[in-house]
Amino acid sequence: MFNVEFPRLIHNMCEALRSRDYDIRTNARKALTEIVHITGPYFFHYIVNEMKAVLNLGIFIFKIFLIILGYQQHVKNYTLYYLLQSLIHPKNDESAHNVPKGSLDYCLPSILPVFVDEILGKIL
Repeated sequence: MFNVEFPRLIHNMCEALRSRDYDIRTNARKALTEIVHITGPYFFHYIVNEMKAVLNLGIFIFKIFLIILGYQQHVKNYTLYYLLQSLIHPKNDESAHNVPKGSLDYCLPSILPVFVDEILGKIL
């Protein structure tokens, strides 16, 4: 059951991040944060890849969508930063995950290009 519903849930939350409505994106981000807290760092890679796939969809379909959907890159970057912060430094000490060192190393090939692109942009 988990293998069927979890991907659908993550996909729906990432689709909500595509919305132009700030409140919908904030609620989706909070829901993804709760999911990360429950699953820990072990499903983080899947969440990052799904978020990258959904939020880059318009850019790959048509170049003209780059202008229309340009905000999605910033939403993706901020959401990734927000999820990492909430995983490493949770606000609620009762549900705090003690993330072991190296538990997110397997995610680095997915995470680093997002941050390099945010910092350097089209320079490279």
